[in-house]
Amino acid sequence: MTDESLYNAYGDDARLFSQESWEGPPTSSAEEATLAWEGPPTPSAEKSARQAADAALEEVLTRLMTHYQQVFVPGAAVDAVMADLSDFCRYHYTNYAADAREHARREGRREVFLRIRDFSRLPLPQLITLYGPARRAREQDFADPTLSQLINQLIKLSGR
Repeated sequence: MTDESLYNAYGDDARLFSQESWEGPPTSSAEEATLAWEGPPTPSAEKSARQAADAALEEVLTRLMTHYQQVFVPGAAVDAVMADLSDFCRYHYTNYAADAREHARREGRREVFLRIRDFSRLPLPQLITLYGPARRAREQDFADPTLSQLINQLIKLSGR
């Protein structure tokens, strides 16, 4: 196909297909960062990053706990609301349903109730145990640590 027929078929994008205009693959700072990858982070850097993440998580959990406790101030009204929510969310009942969607809906309701209950009544150390790094580790059981380390390194090198 000639350059003229490429232009007729693709308009201004024809230069992308023209052999005369080929200058090699494009380069960018992201590609240079990929080429300059120095391997996985060192254990000490990984440990300090994990400690910083844990401290940030503790701060977020503390703030959330305070907000939940301000909204769900102990008293007769909150007790009535929590009793109603426990029934509605099937807290005391099995959530099994033959239909998978119905089962998932019931589990979602129950999870919301448990979160409200936990954040409004449990002390911070128990919240950290339930919603902290151990939970994060359980949720990432299927994640590929090598891939996540590579992605984190690329993000650091690209300056984002």
